[in-house]
Amino acid sequence: MKKFETLYLHIGTRKTGTTVIQNYCRDNKELLMENGILYPTSDLVMKHDASNHHLLFRSKTDDFSEIRQEILANKNTAKVCLISSELLEDINRDPRRTKELCGLAKKVKVIVYLRRQESYLESSFCQKIKLQDFKSTIDEHGGDICLDYSILLEFWSEMVGKENVIVRPYEKGQFVNGNIFDDFLNIFGLKNSEGFKVLKSFTNPSLDLGALEFKRVLNYLGLTKSISFKTAKVLEKRALNLGKNKAFSDHGILTTKEKLNYIKKYEESNNSIAKEFLKTEILFKVELPKISDADIEQKIDFLCDKTIKDIVDYLIKENPELVSNLIIYLQVYLKYFAEDSYVIEKMQLILDALIVGSVDPKAIFIKEFFRRRKVYSRMKKKLI
Repeated sequence: MKKFETLYLHIGTRKTGTTVIQNYCRDNKELLMENGILYPTSDLVMKHDASNHHLLFRSKTDDFSEIRQEILANKNTAKVCLISSELLEDINRDPRRTKELCGLAKKVKVIVYLRRQESYLESSFCQKIKLQDFKSTIDEHGGDICLDYSILLEFWSEMVGKENVIVRPYEKGQFVNGNIFDDFLNIFGLKNSEGFKVLKSFTNPSLDLGALEFKRVLNYLGLTKSISFKTAKVLEKRALNLGKNKAFSDHGILTTKEKLNYIKKYEESNNSIAKEFLKTEILFKVELPKISDADIEQKIDFLCDKTIKDIVDYLIKENPELVSNLIIYLQVYLKYFAEDSYVIEKMQLILDALIVGSVDPKAIFIKEFFRRRKVYSRMKKKLI
């Protein structure tokens, strides 16, 4: 196969507006092509009416055939091919296959956005709780991910050459014209004002701390993917109503002291990256958080009785069928699987609120008896 002239790989990182950029590129595919940039859409993951990353490494035998065909069909009309996938952030996923992907073009350039570590940690923690069965603490999560970006950049520098790695800080103040679309287009010498459109608004709202802890407690239940997803979507809708739909928002999970500790830990590495890839002294320029009297460390119960009632009332209003399913899972878990005293306490409060708010809890119990037995069998396999 004849090679494309230049391949751009947008690798994330996660929680740096990647989905927004992918939606933007898909919605402006024709205009990008008019400017000589092919954004393949034959290999996109499509979930719930939103484009996700390019579906790379779907199997060990995948030869990128769909992207190859689209590249071949457009080789004479586009000079540049752009592929976006956060899977490329996982450098240990399959280095051999990554080399094969890079072999699609004569020259490969890598685009990577970096978010300051304490902000990235909070955001990724929220995302895992919201969309996965994640129930660990943020400290445990911090030990599971790599926050030293120099490791990622060293891998890609060896793969494509350091001069071909484009590093952009994920900070509004450092974006071209203060927005990520202009910033991304600027890499290709384009301007957002040249007819490009934004069709999708910000679609990944952060949960408030109460809802986040509510979902974390429910993650102990071993919910089906469908029930877990529906729960997350209702909590997201509630978050939007509360105004939690802004990028760069402070999640408030880490204390100011903890944030400053993370910033200090990676300061030297970050500034080394700035000097190597941006020819500047400092990678992140946003103002550092300041310790105040309000930062006196004390244990706060984010999932208090009032918060539970507010969330449960919203769930009942938005999705009564989901409430019925949650009642069953909670009843089964509390009877057969409960261990952690804190989780037991919160689950019981949630269950009581759900039952009180339901139309006819006795009818629900009788109607769902056999489903309860199925849930028990499923949870026994998953939790034991």
